[in-house]
Amino acid sequence: DSKRLEDTCYLKHPRYDKPLEIFKFNESILLSHYNDFVQNFNQHTPELLDIGAAVGEFLYYMQRNNKFKLSGLEKLPSLQKQANKKLGDIVKNGDVFDVNCFKENQFDYISMTNTHMIFDDLATPFKNIRTWLKPDGLFLMTGAFNPNKYSVWVRYKDVINHNSELEHGWNIHSLFGVEHLLKKTGFKNFSNKKFVIPIDIMRDKENELRQYTFETKNNERIILNGLSQHVQIYATSASK
Repeated sequence: DSKRLEDTCYLKHPRYDKPLEIFKFNESILLSHYNDFVQNFNQHTPELLDIGAAVGEFLYYMQRNNKFKLSGLEKLPSLQKQANKKLGDIVKNGDVFDVNCFKENQFDYISMTNTHMIFDDLATPFKNIRTWLKPDGLFLMTGAFNPNKYSVWVRYKDVINHNSELEHGWNIHSLFGVEHLLKKTGFKNFSNKKFVIPIDIMRDKENELRQYTFETKNNERIILNGLSQHVQIYATSASK
């Protein structure tokens, strides 16, 4: 068995004033869908739930456009507490594996950024997310995926600081497998969009697991992490 120990880095180094480029990527996709939403359902402000909200960095970033009623779901109480301290009481302590966290047909949009990499099994999260989505609501999942047919389960160990602990959190799910499972769960209108990192990211010496960029001879940036993974980021979306 393995544990998830790495999440507490968000408490030490919150990035509220330095939004990740992936947040901007997510926002562009959500706002593109939002324009269609307003034309068809302009009777209310759409509700957006962010799963795996951590300390609320993405929700904080999304507050700027003032177009969504924002909510979050975070499993770790320490991260949830910090998120609500920054955002107000909008992040709920709970688990995406618990369907009772929210009501059926509650949200117009549900986002999940990188959180899927923690899970070996996506069937239950997908089922619950579809339950919480309103009809024609959009689910946006962004993070590392394998564009090929293979899913990779990752376990790793910090032999210096956590010699007895086997950790998880960097699984690379196959895009093909994800789409198949989403269809099986009842989702429709699938779309995949590759993320191209527009800036250089230096390696974090305090947290070597974090992603950083490397420039190739063709002047293209690739994303790596401390597990020697080549990280290919996609946004995959589907509607209920």
